[in-house]
Amino acid sequence: MDFKELYKKGKGLVCKTLVATAIISNLVSGCSFFEEQKRLAEQRMQEAERQRQAQMVQLYETADGLATYSVPQIEIEAKKTSYTLDPFTHLGNAMKAQRITLPVSEDYFNSVRVGQELDSKFNTGDFLFEGDLSSYDVEVAGKRRKNMQCRIVGSTCQEVDDATYQALAAVNDQQGKMKPSKINPDVLLRDGKGSIDGLFTDNCTIRIRSHKTNFTLDIFKHITNSWNDMEYPIQLPRFLCDQLHSGDELDQNFVGGSLFFSRSASWVTYTVTAIQRSYQN
Repeated sequence: MDFKELYKKGKGLVCKTLVATAIISNLVSGCSFFEEQKRLAEQRMQEAERQRQAQMVQLYETADGLATYSVPQIEIEAKKTSYTLDPFTHLGNAMKAQRITLPVSEDYFNSVRVGQELDSKFNTGDFLFEGDLSSYDVEVAGKRRKNMQCRIVGSTCQEVDDATYQALAAVNDQQGKMKPSKINPDVLLRDGKGSIDGLFTDNCTIRIRSHKTNFTLDIFKHITNSWNDMEYPIQLPRFLCDQLHSGDELDQNFVGGSLFFSRSASWVTYTVTAIQRSYQN
């Protein structure tokens, strides 16, 4: 082998070595980059967890207790009943029926039955202006229970989601400042706070007014709506009573079927008109 061939082979080997070195260097640099990004991501996650823990501790320190509660609820249906054999009228009434779900006291939950009428009123306005024979009725359409978890703050039970409640319970496992109530083991209370059973056993009676509003300039329709206002009593547990005032709006529902079976769109507003409490504030 002469010198020229040896030189060419040596030059080629050097080039290949340089290329391999560059590739290895890039791979090492790439690995280092991903490792750094992974480390930064872990740091961010740890910081977010520290902030969350600090937030949970703050929520815990400002609470008088923690509680799980099975909230009794009833579903109320307001509907129009027409005295006619026209199936389309009955279909329209069914589509325009309104339902809302309200938490109630244990006593009230046990005292009512599904299908029980809460209020009924003859539709005087439509009878005078249109010759329509009908009435408006409010009845109990359903009964159920909902599990609720909350922070007790004063006389209120502030609902929290399951993850938040579990985190607060974990803080209490560490600090031990809240103990199970002797009356209700599902309620954790700070020393000196006493029992909060009154939040659930005490109650108030509110009166709810259901008022229908039509998007129309027809003054007779507005007069008819006022005549057809429904008002009925509902009994609530104390932890809800303390958050309500006369004039508060509970809900507002658009009447979906009104666009198909009526001359104008409409909605129903549910408002608290009076509160009678069975306990001292």
